[in-house]
Amino acid sequence: MTPTRLSTILRALRWSNRTAASLIGCSEGLIRRWRGGAVPVPANVAAWLEHVAAGIEAQPAPSVTPPA
Repeated sequence: MTPTRLSTILRALRWSNRTAASLIGCSEGLIRRWRGGAVPVPANVAAWLEHVAAGIEAQPAPSVTPPA
């Protein structure tokens, strides 16, 4: 997974570095290093993120129409 793809997915999920780190079980610093390209994203993490992103794309949140 490229740093650009990681950033794209995190933005699409609306996850901060802190949220991603908490869910993955790593430090925010490691997320920053992945996003900056200093350290490669492990294959299992990349696959999980792609899976989560695909699920969100397939099942987007419903829109709520305000009452008239």
